[in-house]
Amino acid sequence: MNKKNSKTHQNKNLADILRQTEERLREAEEKYSILVENAIYGVLIIQDMIIKYANKRTAEVSGYTVRELIGMPIVNLVPPNQAPAAAERISQREKNQPLSEIFYTQMLCKDGTVRDIEMSGKACTYGGKPAVIAAAKDITEHKLAEKLIKQSEEKYRLLAEHTKDLVWLMDVDMNITYVSPSVERLTGYSADEIKKLPLEKLLTPASLKKASRFISLSMPKAIKASFKDLIFRTQELEFILKNGQTLWGECSFSFIRDDQGNVLSILGEARDITERKLAEEKLHQSEERYRTILEDIQEGYFEVDLKGNFTFFNDTVCRALGYSRDELMGMNNQQYIAPEELKKVFDAYHRIYTTGESNKELAWQITGKDGTKKYIEGFVSLLKDASGKPTGFRGITHEITERKLAEEKLQQTLESLRRAIGTTIQVLVSALESRDPYTAGHQVRVADIARAIATEIGLDKEMIEGIRMAGVIHDIGKLSIPTEILTKPTKLTDLEFSLIKQHAQIGYEMLKNIESPWPLANIVLQHHERINGSGYPGNLKEDEILLESRILAVADVVEAMASHRPYRPSLGIEFALEEIEKNSGILYDALVADACLRLFREKGYQLT
Repeated sequence: MNKKNSKTHQNKNLADILRQTEERLREAEEKYSILVENAIYGVLIIQDMIIKYANKRTAEVSGYTVRELIGMPIVNLVPPNQAPAAAERISQREKNQPLSEIFYTQMLCKDGTVRDIEMSGKACTYGGKPAVIAAAKDITEHKLAEKLIKQSEEKYRLLAEHTKDLVWLMDVDMNITYVSPSVERLTGYSADEIKKLPLEKLLTPASLKKASRFISLSMPKAIKASFKDLIFRTQELEFILKNGQTLWGECSFSFIRDDQGNVLSILGEARDITERKLAEEKLHQSEERYRTILEDIQEGYFEVDLKGNFTFFNDTVCRALGYSRDELMGMNNQQYIAPEELKKVFDAYHRIYTTGESNKELAWQITGKDGTKKYIEGFVSLLKDASGKPTGFRGITHEITERKLAEEKLQQTLESLRRAIGTTIQVLVSALESRDPYTAGHQVRVADIARAIATEIGLDKEMIEGIRMAGVIHDIGKLSIPTEILTKPTKLTDLEFSLIKQHAQIGYEMLKNIESPWPLANIVLQHHERINGSGYPGNLKEDEILLESRILAVADVVEAMASHRPYRPSLGIEFALEEIEKNSGILYDALVADACLRLFREKGYQLT
C-alpha cells in the first residue's frame, strides 16, 4: 500500500472514531439528562448567583416552574435571614472548588412556605465559566418526624423518670438495657448494678421459679405471636432490694417491634403492690383463723344467697344434714327444711330482708339426707355488700332436737296433768254443789267473768286458763263450812262470818299439794285481798297480791252482788258495776276494774 492510500485509510478510521465518540457522548448526555430531570433530588446550576439550570424536582419543591427558576437570583429561594450565609457558601464553592459537603438550609417557596433542605454543592464550569452544581433534598417531613420523635422521647423520658412505677427495657436475650430512676430509688441499686445482677439475686426463690417458667415457656410463644398483642402477661413477683428487704411488684410485659413485627426490645413495667400483698396476707391469716374457729365450734354457721341457696357453711352444718360439702354447696333450703316449716322460715327471712333487723329466736325443723327429722334454733341476719345492698343471709344455729322432744313430752305430761286436775276439780265442785248449789253456780259464773277480764287485758292463753281454773274452785274451802251456815236465809252473826272468812285459807290448804302448771292454791288464798290492805286473810296490798287474784276479786264481787243469795235478792248488775267503779284503785286494781267496766258497758258482756 502506498503512502497516499495509507494516509486516507488512517483519516477514515479517525473519522469513525470521532463519530462513534460523538454518538456515545450524545447517548450519555441523553441518559444523564433523563436521570437529572427525573431525579428525586432537586438539581441546580448556579453561576454568578443566578440559577442557570433547575430540574423538575426543584420546581416541584419550590412551587415555581422551571422557566421561572432559570434566571432567578438564588437568594430568592432562601429566607431573607439566611440569604447572606447562602451567598457566602456559593461564592466559596465557585472560587475554591472544594469537595462536596452536605449542609442544611431552608427553601423559600413561591407560596411563602418554607421547606427544610439537605444540600450539597460542588464547583464546576458552565459555558466555560466557573459555576456551582448543587443537589437539594427536601427533608421537611423527615425533620417534622424527628421533631415529633424528640417530643415523644422527651415526654416518655419524663414519664419514665417521674413515674412511681418501675420501668425497664430488655433485649430479646433478656439483658436489661435501661431502667427508670424509680427502679433505682425503690431497689437501692444503681442502673449499672441492676444490669449486671443475675435474676437469682434480684428475685426471691419462689418468684425466680415463676419468672424462669414464664421466660422459658410464655415468652417465646409471645414473641412469635401477632405484634398486635402488646401486653401478653401479668406476673406478681417479689423483688429483693439492696438492703435485703423485699418488694412485691405486679409486672406486665410488652414488645417493641419494627414495621415487620420483629421484636426489637421488651418493655417491662411493675407497680409496687407490697402494701396490697401484706393486706392480702393479713386477710388470708384472718380468714384462716376465723375459718378454723368456725370449723371447731359446735354451732352451725351458714350463708345463703337471696334465693336460699347455700354459699358457705361449716362442717357442723354438714354433720347436721348428713351431706358432703360438694352435695350441700348450692342446695336450696326447700330441699332440707320440713315442708310444714317452709312458710315460717320464708316469713322470717322476708321480715329480716325488709326490716334489716336480725331474728334471734328462729327455730325450725330440718330433714337430713337419711330422712331423720331434727330441730335447730338460731340467729339469722342480713348479708350486705360494700354499698349496703342485701346479698343474702347468714346464721348461727345449734341443734335442739333433744330439747324439743323433751318439751313435747312435757307438753303431753302437762296435758295429762290438766286432765287430772280438771277431774279433781270437777269432783270437788260436785261435792260442793251437793252441799250448796248457790256456791257451785257462783264459782262457774265468776270463772267466766274472770276469763273475760283476763282476755280483755291481753294476758296469754296459759295465764287465762289458770285464772279460769282457779275461778271454778275459788270457794272450794267452803266444803269445811257447815251447810246450815252456807244456806242460812238470814244475816250471819259475827262468829258465823268469821267461819266463812276461813274458806280462803282452807281452800289453800286443800290445793297446795296438787301438782299444777298454775299457782292455784295461792290464787284461791288471795282472792279476798284488797289493794288498800283491808282484805283477808293476809292484809296484802297492791303488787303483793297476784294479778290472777286481783282479777278474781273483781269478778267475785260483780257476780255476788248481781246474783240472788239465800239471805237477799239480787242487787243488779249496775249496782255491782258502780261498786267496782267507785272503789277502783282503792279496793280493786284499777287496770282490772277498767277492763271489767268496758266489758259490761261497752262490749255487751252479760252474766249467764
